[in-house]
Amino acid sequence: MGYRLAPCVFFADGCDNTLSLAPPQCFDDLHVVYVGKLVPEGVAGPFLDEGRRLWLGKALASQGVHFHLYPGFDDASGDGDGRFREYVELARETPFVHLHRSVAADAMAEALSRYDFGLFVYNEFVRSSGAAFRLTDAKLRLCTSNKFYDYLDAGLPIIHNAVAGSHLAEIPNRFGAGVDVSGVPVEDWGALLRACDREGLRDRAVHARKTYDVRGQASRLIRFYESLLSADCAGASGGSLWFEDEDYADGIANDRPALV
Repeated sequence: MGYRLAPCVFFADGCDNTLSLAPPQCFDDLHVVYVGKLVPEGVAGPFLDEGRRLWLGKALASQGVHFHLYPGFDDASGDGDGRFREYVELARETPFVHLHRSVAADAMAEALSRYDFGLFVYNEFVRSSGAAFRLTDAKLRLCTSNKFYDYLDAGLPIIHNAVAGSHLAEIPNRFGAGVDVSGVPVEDWGALLRACDREGLRDRAVHARKTYDVRGQASRLIRFYESLLSADCAGASGGSLWFEDEDYADGIANDRPALV
């Protein structure tokens, strides 16, 4: 006896709308923030390329864009072994690169909300990295990055180069809460970002934050398991495996499988 399930049932991460945000800043300059793993340029490893952000710091600094770096929580012990030496040196050389200490998960939203944009870009789509590890089609289509939700938790629009049609592209594109830099030379990012409606982008990011409230995801997950336990495995009790208005605070209706 086979199960009759929806073609696509995808339970992604969500946003915590109980987290506090800092008051909006009135920066005259552009401030971009990245949170995650930082890797020195010379360190080899098949899964490390996406953590190399030194080149991007230099590129943004040359355009007068402030770039703030928050190492992942596993790096919170500091730089005792010197692995951030290149980033520390770059921050000393230019006033546009800022290396911060890691922050705890429950303090991250408030820390990041001070900036204009959160950044998530695949290095290998921007430069020739020469990395042995290549991103697979499945990863590009289905991978959901915690960084995206970290930025939405902070009400930040997202700079990204996610593959069209992927879950990652769906998150900012659905609400107009992102800036797609796919195919845009990194030397032109500063001009592109300065031309954006930053206030409008932030408003739409906050709207996405409310819509992706994790409390709506939890109710969907419970309904999903209940449907598996039901007699016909088709939601006999009225539960649906599809995206429904009541699932999220703002009730964004959709007639296709949930990518949320």
